[in-house]
Amino acid sequence: PFWLKPPRSALRTWCVQELASAMASASQMRMTAEVAGLREGQAGLRSGFLELRKAHIALRETIADLRKEQSALCDILAEDGLLSKQRLQAKLHRQHFTSMKLSHPWSAESSLEQALEVTGPAMITARFGGARSTRALHAASRTLAHSMGEAKDVMKAVCPGILYICAGSDGAQCLNSAERFNPVVGSWELLPPMTQQRYGATAAVIGGYLYVCGGYNSQERLCSMERFDPSVDCWEVMPSMAQRRSYVAAAVIGSCLYVCGGYNGRGCVSSAEFYDTAKGTWEGLPSMAQRRSGSAAVVIGGCLYVCGGDNGKEGLSSAERFVPSMGFWEVLPSMAHSGSVSAAAVISGRLYVCGGDKRQERLRS
Repeated sequence: PFWLKPPRSALRTWCVQELASAMASASQMRMTAEVAGLREGQAGLRSGFLELRKAHIALRETIADLRKEQSALCDILAEDGLLSKQRLQAKLHRQHFTSMKLSHPWSAESSLEQALEVTGPAMITARFGGARSTRALHAASRTLAHSMGEAKDVMKAVCPGILYICAGSDGAQCLNSAERFNPVVGSWELLPPMTQQRYGATAAVIGGYLYVCGGYNSQERLCSMERFDPSVDCWEVMPSMAQRRSYVAAAVIGSCLYVCGGYNGRGCVSSAEFYDTAKGTWEGLPSMAQRRSGSAAVVIGGCLYVCGGDNGKEGLSSAERFVPSMGFWEVLPSMAHSGSVSAAAVISGRLYVCGGDKRQERLRS
């Protein structure tokens, strides 16, 4: 019957609603599928990133291992005298610079050599970079060798040196730490630790290297020696002395380090020896006239002067001189005061000795 048929308007409304519902369902299903796909893609990216990160860490570890192997190999070759670390660094610098020029080509009206061919600009560069950078630039570039060489010579004359403090004691234990003070910058810099703890050691500079020998490590007196290379900031073990010594007097004549007297753990000694840096060996010297520990040593006119100290029983006021060309010790007139661990210096050919320890009192004479 006609009254059971829905009106056309109602039918149209129902169709529109059904169509809208179907479209909404389809849209929702599509969005759900897209979100699921995005989530799967995000998970894949995250997994890939984690794998890439693991690979990156593994690569860094491999590179670190290769650098350690390279460093160890370089140390072995350097110890055998087959390789110069400074020349190797210069060669690597040139290769890196060449590759960077090929990767980033450029042109300039003036070269770096022309910019630094005058001592003035080279001095500015040397002052800014410091002595170590100046030496590195001088060694790395043949074209700059002349101008930077001039700057390096001028730097030695007008710029203060570097103060090095090595080993010692903090009151509780012997130390192997080292640091240096740069007067130009006005700050201290911590250095790599020494190979041994040392207290009462002696030190000297020869050929740009800092040599430290002897001393006490809280267990025994030492006969070992090591040196610090400022160009690579590392310590190197050197040949040992013939005798164990602490509180030893030391001085440099030419390329040789002279050590005299000291305390060997049983008593004060009068023996002396010297290390020839050219030969890399220790050689014995005639014994001094007296046993001395904590004495002072200086060089005047190519002769080695040793004065004061302690012989284990009393402080000494005596002094003696060693003439390398003659090979013997000569007794000198005694000082006005006796004492050990005094400070000594040479000014205009005259020897000045100040302060010290006289067992029962501290000296200010």
